[in-house]
Amino acid sequence: MNAFSCRIPELPRSLFRVYPPFVIMDVFKLHLFRVGQPIVTCDPQRVPNPRLRTRLVPEWKTQLTSSVRTQLFSLFCLVNSLLISGSTILAEDAGLRWWKGNLHTHSLWSDGDDYPEMIADWYKTHGYHFLAFSEHNTLMDGEKWFPATAQRGGGPVLEKYLERFGPDWVRQRTSDGKQEVLLKPLDAFRSYFEEPDRFLLIPSLEITDRFLTAPIHINASNIREFLAPQGGTNVVDVMQRNVNAVLAQRERTGQPMFPHINHPNFGWAITAEELMQVKGERFFEVYNGHPAVHNDGDETHSSTDRMWDIILTWRLAFLGLEPMFGLAVDDGHNYHSMQVGLSNPGRGWVMVRSSELTPESLIAALEAGDFYGTSGVELTALEVSSDRYRIEIASEPGVEYVTEFIGTRRNFDPSNSPFTAPTGTKLRVTHQYSDEVGMVLKTVKGSVAEYQPDGTELYVRARVTSSKLKYNPYKEGEMERAWTQPWISTSPQTPAEAFLQKKRPLVIAHRGYSGVAPENTFPAFDRAIEAKADLIELDYHHSQDGIPVVLHD
Repeated sequence: MNAFSCRIPELPRSLFRVYPPFVIMDVFKLHLFRVGQPIVTCDPQRVPNPRLRTRLVPEWKTQLTSSVRTQLFSLFCLVNSLLISGSTILAEDAGLRWWKGNLHTHSLWSDGDDYPEMIADWYKTHGYHFLAFSEHNTLMDGEKWFPATAQRGGGPVLEKYLERFGPDWVRQRTSDGKQEVLLKPLDAFRSYFEEPDRFLLIPSLEITDRFLTAPIHINASNIREFLAPQGGTNVVDVMQRNVNAVLAQRERTGQPMFPHINHPNFGWAITAEELMQVKGERFFEVYNGHPAVHNDGDETHSSTDRMWDIILTWRLAFLGLEPMFGLAVDDGHNYHSMQVGLSNPGRGWVMVRSSELTPESLIAALEAGDFYGTSGVELTALEVSSDRYRIEIASEPGVEYVTEFIGTRRNFDPSNSPFTAPTGTKLRVTHQYSDEVGMVLKTVKGSVAEYQPDGTELYVRARVTSSKLKYNPYKEGEMERAWTQPWISTSPQTPAEAFLQKKRPLVIAHRGYSGVAPENTFPAFDRAIEAKADLIELDYHHSQDGIPVVLHD
């Protein structure tokens, strides 16, 4: 063992998994030689992720002695050299490996068409390591008798269930002349499938809510108690209330769990402008295998890929919120006929890099962004640092791969405009943004791709597209893809600061373009944007009940 690996037991491994390298270095620089004080005493406000403020400090209480100080100095020197070379810190030493899993699944407990044991069996035998059952507004617990009919749950479906598990396992009864089958709760069958380091079942819940006609669905993975849809006064409010409920249960129970926003384009329910505002939400589905979710958008609706870049840009540049990560999932409902037009298993999944196949380890890795989503493309290496973003693809003979490194630079053009109907009415869809938001920074062909950040980027992510048609696609012509998570720049300069440092005079629209529209009104602001004004100045006052009113006098 080298000196570095010998000293790892002195330090918490989770530090390197969940904490950005620049903050680790900052901690060492600030406190390396303060003998007798706690190692971690930095201002918590220096930590960019609020959740990490409470995860780092309490678990590392070692006091600095002369011996520890010497060991830390050696470690600091090696960490510094690793950062310079762009290596992945502790990827090998920590015993990390990739785990394949699906976080969105339905059975006869809600609107799926097969028994949960049959579904779990399919995923386990097809090489998955973990599976989350996410029934609509239902937890898989308690006693539930299902009316088995030829259309659903009976006939050949029941015959296959009996053949696979036997009559002693499958409980049936007749009630009012109708055949019923007992649906087993998760706790009754998980021990049949679960194996250490091989397969794990995760309790989940699809909180199925809506605002007016917009279906708003949010998965809660590793949930412990049922949560009813929270409702709300608008789309953002509905999402926020449900996310808050999941996070409140996590805080109260101490159990690791997380919410994620499902299929934002399903029913054209959620726009990028709405999704970017949700606080505490770290995940959404950039790929969903259901045929009705419109991953690719249409003429007036943005694709989920495009929405991701808009959301990342605005959360990082203007809203001061954490980045949002992109998941790939099945959303399986149909398990007996594999074809386009049905919601089948095996279309989208996540590959999570963690040391253990446990909910705690998987969720920690997901929240650190140490995973990628895929519809078929698999990676053999993924290294992300401030010096390089490197991907190695598990290539197949005769298949070509194109990797696009996508990001937004700090001096991007933030102008955007709504889509409008022929009558001039604004449509409730994601706005049109400049090409500088989520631009392709570099394109690489082949099985190895690398991008070197130059410090001007807000973030960089990668999308890999293969020339291989996907087996059983969610729509005809779908190619296999993979999506990695964004690297976030740590440069302190914001787009607003960069904007104000421009060498030319800035054009400021005083109370909007008040020469052509009434001042301090939306028409005046819209005309100013159309006229390419750099900034818009407005006047506002608070009413006695705290409502801001845009008015000069």
